[in-house]
Amino acid sequence: MATSMNTYDANGFEDMMNNLPSIQDILSGDLKSWDSAGMSAEYAIAVSIVYELSKLAEQKDSELSEKVVNALTFVNDNFETEDLLAVVVTGLERNGISASSHVDENVEKSFKKLVDRMKDRY
Repeated sequence: MATSMNTYDANGFEDMMNNLPSIQDILSGDLKSWDSAGMSAEYAIAVSIVYELSKLAEQKDSELSEKVVNALTFVNDNFETEDLLAVVVTGLERNGISASSHVDENVEKSFKKLVDRMKDRY
């Protein structure tokens, strides 16, 4: 019985991963809204956003500020739980991407918007 349950879980996970939106579409701002497939899907996107933005920061991407704003806006508008907002904010800050690390006023505003939403939770 455990084997069929593990197979079902693996198939369900694979289906969820195959139906996630493109991180590149999120970072470019091409994808503004998304019908969440639940907390696991949101977590997968959160981790992918942090990973991709961290790589771009290391590469000194000239559009990093714009991509950070697009990602933070997407997360704030589409994620239901503040816990996942914290995953994104904390992950980015640990990788050197924060409101204070950029001169771009829009990055600062985007971080502030998420942090303000999380204040009620924490």
